[in-house]
Amino acid sequence: RMREASEMLSVEYILEHIHYFRVHDYCEQIAVIHQLPKFLDAHPDVKIVVLDSVAFHFRQDWDDWALRSRLLNSIAQRLSNLATTHSL
Repeated sequence: RMREASEMLSVEYILEHIHYFRVHDYCEQIAVIHQLPKFLDAHPDVKIVVLDSVAFHFRQDWDDWALRSRLLNSIAQRLSNLATTHSL
């Protein structure tokens, strides 16, 4: 029983159960967020989604601040809905 517990706490075991998506710009970020519902349906054991700085890609090179705000609000709404729907 101790061996089984130690195997579950191994670095390899933990890393095998982490899904990682790297995005390079706001378009990729939006695409990943739009794909999250399908991903979560395919991986029902996922209990947490971590986004490192949702606004990072929206901080520079934006002339249309209204569009930027709408996109960020849309992302927030989508993530909130996902959290509710998938009990995240």
